[in-house]
Amino acid sequence: MISDSQVVVMTRSDAAKYLERLGVNWPGRPTVETLFQIQRAHVERIPYENIDGYLEGHLISMKPSHSVSLFQPGVCAAQTPCRACDTPQGTLD
Repeated sequence: MISDSQVVVMTRSDAAKYLERLGVNWPGRPTVETLFQIQRAHVERIPYENIDGYLEGHLISMKPSHSVSLFQPGVCAAQTPCRACDTPQGTLD
C-alpha cells in the first residue's frame, strides 16, 4: 500500500512539460482515450532504464520534473505515465 508520504505530485507546469515531451496536446478533460494516448506516447518516448542504479554516485530521482527537464529515463516506479490526468477534481483545466 502506498502512503501519502510516497505520493509524488506533479505541478501543472510539470504536467504541461511532460505532455510537451510526449508530443501530446493538453486535454480538456481526462478520458479513457486520452489515457491511452498518453500511455502510448510515454512508452514510446520515455525509455525504461535502470543502469543508473548500478553506477557509483548516480542517484535515481523520482521527481517528475527530473524526468521532464533532464530527460531522465524512467525506472519501474517512475513509469507511471498518466500523472498529468491524476487530479482531485478529475479535470486538467
